[in-house]
Amino acid sequence: MSQFHIPEGFKPHLMSSDNEKFLTMLGPWYFKDVEKENSKIEKVFGIHIDEKHTNIWGLAHGGMLISMADSALGYNLSRATDPPQKLVTVHLNSDFIASPRPGDWVHTEMHIHKIGAKISFADCYLKVGEKMILKSSGVFAVLQRLKKVNS
Repeated sequence: MSQFHIPEGFKPHLMSSDNEKFLTMLGPWYFKDVEKENSKIEKVFGIHIDEKHTNIWGLAHGGMLISMADSALGYNLSRATDPPQKLVTVHLNSDFIASPRPGDWVHTEMHIHKIGAKISFADCYLKVGEKMILKSSGVFAVLQRLKKVNS
């Protein structure tokens, strides 16, 4: 992978387990924590589009972009509760608005609509700068609530 400038505030996202092999393959991923108006922390994910992320037309592959949105949705929704929830995607609707190219920095923005005991709803927007390139709406079901860890 070529050397790219990483925007200020972003750090490498180190995958924590073998369960993240798919995301590791798509990376490297970066993140920064952003405090929202409700004092909740949103993890903003970012990635530079590289040649390995492209389709036959030289544009970012749609499946890679949807995987990014799905992962950002699941990560942020699962950690919006204390203790965190184990979630699975039950519905994901995505609209492609523009196509990023190699060298573009793509980052996520979230809007959480509802965190429920059994089901949660949110939108994820992928952007290059201020330009929206993808909008995904997700519905996630709770598998189980994780045990609270005393800190």
